[in-house]
Amino acid sequence: MTEHATEPTGPLIPMPAKTPAALRVAVGRLDPGVLATFDQQWDEAMRQARDECTLTPPRAFV
Repeated sequence: MTEHATEPTGPLIPMPAKTPAALRVAVGRLDPGVLATFDQQWDEAMRQARDECTLTPPRAFV
């Protein structure tokens, strides 16, 4: 009989709240190296929301 490596079957961290701040914290816990990308994409979603007068881009981001 061979043994298989045990890998986590559940989430690595609890599901964060659906807010930009909570998502940023969760991303930082999982991979701090991508926080700059997260910030750039959030800024782009907010810029698009201002330009188009709609909340769709930030809602889609979250």
